Amino acid sequence: MPEILFTKYLWALGFLPGALLGLFAWWYVPFTHRRFSRLTLDGQMTGGRVARTLLDRNGMANVELYQMNTTMADHHDPRRRCVFLSADSAAGTSVASLGMTAHVVAHAIQFKQDYPWLKARLLVAGRTALAVNGALLLVGLGLLFRGELERPLLLAGAGLFLLITVLQVLTLPVEFDANRRALRELSRHGLIEPAEKSRIAGMLRGAALTNVPPLVLAPYGLLLQPFGRRAGTGDDSE
Repeated sequence: MPEILFTKYLWALGFLPGALLGLFAWWYVPFTHRRFSRLTLDGQMTGGRVARTLLDRNGMANVELYQMNTTMADHHDPRRRCVFLSADSAAGTSVASLGMTAHVVAHAIQFKQDYPWLKARLLVAGRTALAVNGALLLVGLGLLFRGELERPLLLAGAGLFLLITVLQVLTLPVEFDANRRALRELSRHGLIEPAEKSRIAGMLRGAALTNVPPLVLAPYGLLLQPFGRRAGTGDDSE
């Protein structure tokens, strides 16, 4: 029975790397954010003030700053040239607030300086939704049809999703570079004390994975449902 299941559902292994990466990020990012939300800095500057200061001092006074009534949704929109901050990041004075806002501003700096890895990620991100939908469609058709088309469709869908995961990992240097820039900018402009750098660095390690869960967990959760139903039928006659 185990050998049959392993052979029959070998295609599902294509989703395993993305699922593991996404599950780790899904746990680690909120854990890190909660941990550093309880730690405040001596300067008592809000995240919104820090973001505005860093934007202005890097020649981006024309980049608009907006606050959203959400949590952990901070991001830079290069097309609209805007920085969006969550309510807790914009009004907070914690390590998490300053770390997240500085990280997002660092992406704006990357865009201004034509950082090549950011261009690559924007290119990938623009096609991610289409690729995920394609992977779901292929697997859905594979689960629907029997016969010669079943296995090629399942393998193609799994392979496409694995490719998406690989591309996501390859664009992680954008996040690591943003962390380095954020820490450097905070220190260079005197927005944090030297003794506070280690706390900010710890928070930024979690910020680097903020883009992973939406990519891998959402489609994996959808794929798990038909896979579970099919596996539960006990159909191992092939």
